[in-house]
Amino acid sequence: MKKFMFALALILGVTGIAGSALAESYDVDVKANAQNHIGWRAIYALIGCELRPPDTYSVGRQPQHGKVTLTIRQVTSNDRENGCTQFKGKAVAVTYTPDKGYRGPDSFTVRITYQRYSSPAPFGDVVRYNVNVK
Repeated sequence: MKKFMFALALILGVTGIAGSALAESYDVDVKANAQNHIGWRAIYALIGCELRPPDTYSVGRQPQHGKVTLTIRQVTSNDRENGCTQFKGKAVAVTYTPDKGYRGPDSFTVRITYQRYSSPAPFGDVVRYNVNVK
């Protein structure tokens, strides 16, 4: 069985900023009356320069003024600092669609869980998205 060494960095695909396995919060401006791709969540596999989606994912707290969808998508990310010119693989895409005609603030959380290395003990993340519908 191949063992992969996973970086503990999680990625927010829309900005390419690495985050930690602790609670995170992002402020995002989105368009009214439109479906908005906010970002994606995945983990780096340094061996093979792969991205892997979370083992489990769900919307924790629903937004009050819209809908969140989570879907698996094929993505590519650059990370030259870790020796890979490109990471390719699957990630969970986060999409927010505000209620028709709504403008203003909204927020929601996404819960994700990864298996750490090859251990049965998972680690997780709760990500809070603060959206401003314009």
